[in-house]
Amino acid sequence: MFKKKYLIISLVIFSLILGILIKFLSLKEKDFIYVIPKIKNMEILDEQIGEYSLSNKLNDTHHNFENKNFLNGKIFLNVPNGNYILKGKYENEVKFISFTKESPWEEIEIEFIGNQFSKKEEYFLNAITLSLIVLNLSIFFKLKKQLKEDKTLYYTSFILFLNLILSFRTTKYIDIIKILDFLTVTILGFTLGFYLINKFISSKYNIVKKSFISLLFISYLHSFIITLIIISPQIYTYLLLNFEYLIKVIRFIGKNISLSRIIFLIILFILFSKKRNLSKNICWSFVLIGYFFLESFNLFFPNLTGLSNFLRVLTYVSLYWGIVFYSLKVYNENVSRFIKFILGFSLVYITLFYYKNLEQPTLVLAIILILDFYNYIFDKIFLRKSYAIEKTFNKLVLIKEQEQFETQLRHEILKNTNLKMVKIKIFKNYDDQDYIIKRDFKIYSSNLFIDKKDIYDSEYTSALRIPFGNNPCIGIILFKDSENYLGIDEINYLTGTIEKVSSLVNSIRLSLIYEELASHE
Repeated sequence: MFKKKYLIISLVIFSLILGILIKFLSLKEKDFIYVIPKIKNMEILDEQIGEYSLSNKLNDTHHNFENKNFLNGKIFLNVPNGNYILKGKYENEVKFISFTKESPWEEIEIEFIGNQFSKKEEYFLNAITLSLIVLNLSIFFKLKKQLKEDKTLYYTSFILFLNLILSFRTTKYIDIIKILDFLTVTILGFTLGFYLINKFISSKYNIVKKSFISLLFISYLHSFIITLIIISPQIYTYLLLNFEYLIKVIRFIGKNISLSRIIFLIILFILFSKKRNLSKNICWSFVLIGYFFLESFNLFFPNLTGLSNFLRVLTYVSLYWGIVFYSLKVYNENVSRFIKFILGFSLVYITLFYYKNLEQPTLVLAIILILDFYNYIFDKIFLRKSYAIEKTFNKLVLIKEQEQFETQLRHEILKNTNLKMVKIKIFKNYDDQDYIIKRDFKIYSSNLFIDKKDIYDSEYTSALRIPFGNNPCIGIILFKDSENYLGIDEINYLTGTIEKVSSLVNSIRLSLIYEELASHE
């Protein structure tokens, strides 16, 4: 842990020093004009928007200054001081701006109308964002105690909420919001990427882990350069004139090796490196297709700019809570409800943003079909094996002897899961727990899992308590799952089996107590 913190701190310090050095070297760059299009609903990282040209103000002579695309605008190089007219064209709108260049470099803002919404529509769009924040907060507070056990996920949630707040639609997208928005989503992405690698990829795939870490580092370089460019166009000019090849590489990385795409590949590897039946893999494939669609929206619809910020936020919201649900083993009706709301909010937002009419039959039908389809897919993933649970119960219901019951339950668990090491123990009294689990282990009413740190036997990585009535633990199922091979359906099988057989376990426990009392008489 110390080594990781040292590496992170070293990387941050190195980045700051390098950034200051590049900024210092770029101060000599001059004679350029940076054109910033101010178009409502457009973002600084959208592709170059509009057409721009410079002409002399005195004789209306058009100058063929060298120009380059810069973020969502244009930069003109080798422009001497003088009087100029900037011509900007976006869609059917043409604007002329007269200005005098007196400084070493100038920053010119040109405003276009862009997509227009009424006040009510603006309020409605922000209401959707607010609803998304409230939804995330409700899930956060329900899982707050468990999240605190995982410091990475807990503190990452605050970055997520900051990014959600920054996604509100404002009349003026000021520079500090641009930088904060970009930095928060970047930090969020890297945190989740490294968490997935460290938590879910086994050490036996060491080469794969190093490959993913290398890709994340490449993406970090891209994000680092983009951050510097957002802060100062002088830096971009300096890099363009002195390291043009680096700019080309950065553009290539941005288009083909984006951070969210690397995370997609990590998730793809994690899911398909585990042993699952074909139907589960097919269901997870559709989930990944949905994630890939959100992540690659601009690739499929390059002309539909303006939605990428919301969809990027939605991508990371879905990714964060997906990791939380999977990592903390929280699978219940709230998860399914959360997924439905996320899909509903995104579809309503997209539909209103572009079509402004939810009454169109085809769109309404599409919304219904998509929601119904994903509802079916996630129900398949989170489906509890009721037939297997019932079969297990039937084999245990007539067993009255403790050792035979524990052996049979262990056999059923091994048969219905991918676990290789399982141990069952029924506690006759509280003192029996002292040799297996710590007496003061934390109990969550909605979670049957006991963490590894609360188990004395180091051979086992996790455990499930068997509650009955007001007694939180009358028995325990210990198992080894060091490589996280346990799937959602298997976890649901285990928790469902515990709910079903807890009365049988209590019956055997009472029999043991009566036998002990009888022996003392």
